[in-house]
Amino acid sequence: MAVAAALGLAGGPAMKTYAFEHKRFSVQDVTGQKVVIDKAAMQLFLWIREGPYRTAGKRFGWKGPGIGVNVEILRYCDKESLTLCIISGKKHDRYYRARLPVSDLLALTEKYGSQEKYGGVKVCVLPFTRDLFETVIDPEQVRIVLSYLEDDEEES
Repeated sequence: MAVAAALGLAGGPAMKTYAFEHKRFSVQDVTGQKVVIDKAAMQLFLWIREGPYRTAGKRFGWKGPGIGVNVEILRYCDKESLTLCIISGKKHDRYYRARLPVSDLLALTEKYGSQEKYGGVKVCVLPFTRDLFETVIDPEQVRIVLSYLEDDEEES
C-alpha cells in the first residue's frame, strides 16, 4: 500500500496493491477485481472476459449492446480522474476508451436505470456504443495489460 499511496493510487480498505509496480503501469485490486492503471496516460484498464451484453439496449432503452462494470471501479476512476478503458472478450488487438468522464457514465446508468446487483456486486450496465467508447487499435498495449490480468486467472 505504501507504494500506491506514494503514487496517489491508494484507495479505501477495499484497495490492494500487488507487488507489481512499473514506471508506467500499476496493478490494483478494486473490491476483488484486478485492474491495470497506466499512470502516464491516466487510464484504468479493465478486462470484461465475457464481452458485451448484447441485449442490454433493448432491456434498458438504448440502441446497441451494453457492458457491465463494477460500480466501485467506476467510482475509483472518477475519484482518481482516470479514463475508463475496456478490453472486451477475446478481442486482444484493441481496447475501448470512454469518450466521456466517468461521472457522466455513472449519470447515464442512473438515467437508464441500468444499475443491478450480480452475485452481491453492484454493476453499472453502460451503453457500449461508438458515441461513448472509441476503439483504439493497439495490440502491444493490450498484450502488456493482459499479461498482468491473465496471471490472476492462472492463480484461481
